[in-house]
Amino acid sequence: MIAAGYMAKTISKTPDWLNVPGVSDIYSLSNFISPAFCDYIRHWKHNGYWLFNSPSAFRELAAADRLDLSNYACFITRFTTINDEHLGDTEHQSKTLLRRRQ
Repeated sequence: MIAAGYMAKTISKTPDWLNVPGVSDIYSLSNFISPAFCDYIRHWKHNGYWLFNSPSAFRELAAADRLDLSNYACFITRFTTINDEHLGDTEHQSKTLLRRRQ
């Protein structure tokens, strides 16, 4: 597993347009359903995966901008390398794990 990084994200309720019975919460790393906690890119504290190398990195940025992270959870994203026998290629699949607020 390759650790891509950490991000503060909200856990969103499933939007009506998604139409997935039985799913109540969305744990999304993208900004499409769950917006970023701030315009963090302008600070250039993120890594090459556009994430943070540690939870303390985004917490420091939030503190400097006086942002309240109490409604956010810490997400960690890891990549797994998979060899596809049919294609002969190697691809990366991402997996986002939720870490509890500390």
